[in-house]
Amino acid sequence: VQNPEGRASNDVPFFVNDGPAAAFDPQGQSLAEILRACGWERLVGTWVDKPTGGKAVRTTYAWKIPDRVIEIVNAAGDNPSTALVAVNGADGTVFQAGGDARGATFTGTWIQADDGALVSRVSITGADGNRFDLSIRHRLSGAVSMTITLELPEPIVVEMVRVGD
Repeated sequence: VQNPEGRASNDVPFFVNDGPAAAFDPQGQSLAEILRACGWERLVGTWVDKPTGGKAVRTTYAWKIPDRVIEIVNAAGDNPSTALVAVNGADGTVFQAGGDARGATFTGTWIQADDGALVSRVSITGADGNRFDLSIRHRLSGAVSMTITLELPEPIVVEMVRVGD
């Protein structure tokens, strides 16, 4: 796949179609429909890190606008963050934008990887203007468990459990 600037990408858009390719049109689909089609509807709820029961990481995915916009509130140490996730009506891309308590901002897209994981690829700009890219891989590993991996040279893996809606 090549983007308008001519750069190649192997990203798989975060939507799935069980029917013929010609019948699938991601435009106009709600975020809820896309999550259901990908098996990620149970993402909505509150998740805490398993080792500390939420003292280190507590993340809530909640419908801000039912079926259309999810708000992600992440309480991690002394730097909470908030983001909104929605669908771009022009091309069906699932995107997010947010910021944290230290003044960093981030934007990115969500895709579903070939292995079924939800991958958030974000560009983060710190309050000091420094910018870096980060991929965050989410893998459901049971009805109430999820593994989040920050894909860094030394990956950071966090086991999460769902504690509420």
